[in-house]
Amino acid sequence: MLNELEEIKNLNSIHEVDNYIKNNADELNKLNLEQKQQIANLYLEKQIYQIQNDWANSEITNILNTALDIGLRIILPDYLDEQVIELKNNIINFGVKEGFEQSINDVVQKGKEAIGLLTNNFESISDAKNAVKKGGTLDIISELVDKGVDALKDNKKIDTKTAKTIKKEKDNIIKSVEANIDITFENQIADFEKLEKYISNWKEAYNLQDYNSMQKEYKKMEKIMSNLMPLEKTISEFRTIENLQTLIKNNGKNFNLSQEELELANKLIK
Repeated sequence: MLNELEEIKNLNSIHEVDNYIKNNADELNKLNLEQKQQIANLYLEKQIYQIQNDWANSEITNILNTALDIGLRIILPDYLDEQVIELKNNIINFGVKEGFEQSINDVVQKGKEAIGLLTNNFESISDAKNAVKKGGTLDIISELVDKGVDALKDNKKIDTKTAKTIKKEKDNIIKSVEANIDITFENQIADFEKLEKYISNWKEAYNLQDYNSMQKEYKKMEKIMSNLMPLEKTISEFRTIENLQTLIKNNGKNFNLSQEELELANKLIK
C-alpha cells in the first residue's frame, strides 16, 4: 500500500496518475476499502491541483489579453483597432505564448509558499488571490511583454521607436493587469457567496422533497460552477448534489431512495 501511495504522490500530472491506475488496476483492486479510499483522496487532491492550475492559467491569459488591448490603445493612440489587435496578438505569440503556462505555474507555487499555504491546493479564493499577487505575476508578465516587444523589433514587425514607447509606457499594461486580477477575484468571491446561498436553498428544498425547487437551484449552481475557481470542498459538495439530483430524477422524481443512497443524502444534509 505504501508503495502505491508513494508512486502516485511522485507523479506530476493527473494524466500520469490516470495511466498509473490503469496500468496497475489488478494490484490496486487487491487493496482493502480504507486503502482504496486513501488512493481516491490522493487522486482527488492531484486532480484539483491540476484544475486549479489550469484555471489560473486561463484566467491570467484572459486578463493579460484584456490588459494588452487597453494598454496598447493608451500607449499608441494613433493606432487603428486592427493594428492594436495585430500588435497584441504578436506580443502574445512572440513573447508570452511559449512557456507562459509553466511561468504561471511557477508564480502560483511561489505565491503558495509566500502566503504559507500548508496544503498543495487552495482552500479559499482569498488564498488564490494572495498567491497570484505575491508570487510575482506582475513581474513575470512585465518580462514576457518585454520579450515579445524585443522579438517584434528584431523581426522588423515594429520599429525601434515603437518598441521603446511600449516598454517605456508599459506600466499602463501592468496596472491594467493588476486591476483586472482584483476584479476577477472580487467576482469570484461574489459568485462563491451566491453558490453557498444556492446550496443552502437546495438543501432546504431537498428536506421539503420539492424537486422543482431543487432543480431550479441546481441549474443556478451549474452556471456558477462553470466559471468558479475549483475548491475541494465546493467540488465535493456540488458533485454530491449532482448525483442526488440525478438519482431522484431517474427515480421518477420519487424521494424513496435505497438505504445506500439515503446515507449519502444524510451525509450531505447534516
